[in-house]
Amino acid sequence: MLHLYWGDGKGKTTAAMGLALRALGHGRRVVILQFLKDGSSGEIEMLRRCGAVVYACPNAKFTWLMTDAERAEARRTNTRTLQTILQGSFDLLVLDEATAGLDPVVRGELLDLFLEFIQDERHSIVMSSHITADLEQIADSIAYLHNGQLLFQENKDDLLQEYGVLHCGEDVLPSLPAGLVVFTRRGAYGCESLVRERRTVQELLPEAVCDAARLDDIMRFYSGRDAQ
Repeated sequence: MLHLYWGDGKGKTTAAMGLALRALGHGRRVVILQFLKDGSSGEIEMLRRCGAVVYACPNAKFTWLMTDAERAEARRTNTRTLQTILQGSFDLLVLDEATAGLDPVVRGELLDLFLEFIQDERHSIVMSSHITADLEQIADSIAYLHNGQLLFQENKDDLLQEYGVLHCGEDVLPSLPAGLVVFTRRGAYGCESLVRERRTVQELLPEAVCDAARLDDIMRFYSGRDAQ
């Protein structure tokens, strides 16, 4: 199974490391790769003492603070390390901010290796990231954390079937039952809203367009709602 802890702000790494500690407590073999950190944060030493194998980024800083040369070197190193890890034996792989530090040239190959690895139901991968590109194609469950709060944790397929992006005039929204509209963005030519129970909304508003929401859509609307 591939779990994705996703969102901006705090909480993703904390949740991922908590799951790693639980796995270690059950005798599982755990490997952790931190793509933007140097392995010196407080929880890492304790996880190592409990038996986790931890790899860290050679230029530990956010990608937007790196030079082009540092970013390229970090991606090469992280990609080589991950390729080595995937040749080993373990039960749980934790990838902390993985998509921020992978070489885009071999990204597709690595995602294919992830899918192959998790075909064995005894194996799991946990990813913490604020970037969703590609991940919605392979994740099994998704937890969205925003400003340190868990807003939802759901099966990916259920999540993508549940939410929609509704395009309509603002005067139509009051006709929907309470709780279906998560957040509305208003513009000069109408508005778009993130809605729950997409099929119900389509039945109630057959003239309106309600597209299936992608992960980026859900994150964008939830972030907009909480910024108010």
